[in-house]
Amino acid sequence: MGLSEGEDEPCTSRSFYDMPLVSNNLTDRSDMPTEMCKVCVKPAAGKHYTVPACHGCKSFFRRAILHKTVYPLCKYDNQCFSRVSRSVRPRKCRHCRLQKCHNVGMIATVAIHRKQDSPGRSSDSELPDLVCENCSKLRILILFQPLPSPIATREVYVSGIIDKLHHLDIQTDKFRKSAYNPPIIPKLDEILSSSTQLDLADKHGAMQGWPISQESFNEQQVRINQMKTELFTDNLSSMPLALPTTSTNFGINTKEWLSFDMMTAIEYAKTFPFFQQLQSQDKVLLTKATTFMNLSLTASYSSFLSKMGVLQMPDGICISGPAGQNEREIRSFERRLSLRLMAPLIRNVFDKTEYVLLKAIILCNSAVTDLSEDAQNILNRERHTYTAALLLYCLSRHGSNAGPARYYSILNMIDVLEHHQRDFRDFMLLLDITVPERFAEDKQSLQRAILDF
Repeated sequence: MGLSEGEDEPCTSRSFYDMPLVSNNLTDRSDMPTEMCKVCVKPAAGKHYTVPACHGCKSFFRRAILHKTVYPLCKYDNQCFSRVSRSVRPRKCRHCRLQKCHNVGMIATVAIHRKQDSPGRSSDSELPDLVCENCSKLRILILFQPLPSPIATREVYVSGIIDKLHHLDIQTDKFRKSAYNPPIIPKLDEILSSSTQLDLADKHGAMQGWPISQESFNEQQVRINQMKTELFTDNLSSMPLALPTTSTNFGINTKEWLSFDMMTAIEYAKTFPFFQQLQSQDKVLLTKATTFMNLSLTASYSSFLSKMGVLQMPDGICISGPAGQNEREIRSFERRLSLRLMAPLIRNVFDKTEYVLLKAIILCNSAVTDLSEDAQNILNRERHTYTAALLLYCLSRHGSNAGPARYYSILNMIDVLEHHQRDFRDFMLLLDITVPERFAEDKQSLQRAILDF
């Protein structure tokens, strides 16, 4: 039975279908939260629009967003939810209730709920159903805040997100393969404080002479180390950030891929508007937590597209290439790390859209230790947007039966990348001990800052 205009739906704690999308069974209720509703402080019916909320407050917020309702101003000076008035006026005015929804962090992202056919729910038809052969009891609604005007369909909105990520991936790949090749990679704080450098790919063009041989790579590494020694002999702190911008004039057309890919991953992150909303310390924390994971995903997916079973850099050099006797154990460890990254990509055959969405999801990690509350809220909102887009894409490509499993198999790659990051940090500690000359010239390098060794 529908609600009349002006009547609020009462708060309740009925069952729900939870937002986080972490169970293969969308109707599994075994792990329902027992938190309190952040709006009315009654038992929550789960997490809705990123916060614990009862069914009544969830429906009220959804209805207000769908209809773009503007409620009359509060008669009590917006104090309906104050401690003093709570016992006096248990029913809150709709203006204060909607404001409280926003204040506690409700964001209209994804709601999974039972399909209801009562006359009072006719407004749901304004948003078309997702094509889902076996979803007679479930409907997936994507609600975005703020909503476009007029309201855009989910498919158009998600398509716009994916198109932007594809364009960014093309520009990032051009930067990675460009002739821009500074012998000294800027430090973390310098990269974060500068404007995005991805447009340098167009200025410098593509690197010439790739692929190169292993022998050429080894010879160039010797020259790179000599060049770095000469630069560090001078007063590096007084040198301009971008000089020299390329080392091709010295007969070098390979890159120090770990440092360069770290810089590329940070430049990628800087293009997101939400990243620029973060405070400086939050940017540093997020960068340290996500940069290596994203560069590892980039390198492994690029190798996967090249039909390689191990990591291969754009210049043709494989991580597990030939090594001298004194580095056999190190190369063996590198190879094991390389194979662990490649295996899930080969097994699941990720397409480009799944890859670009996964990169964005990894960047939006609100669980990083010591992030501010504002940063956590921003990253939660963005992560919900990209995970919702990934779920819709998987459902549209693989159907309602295989789509959820595909979605989880993609997100499982995050666990692989997290383990890889921890093991690689240990690997760098080993190198620092056994081959100290590799890092002797700069104790504040980007590698040290990101991997914290």
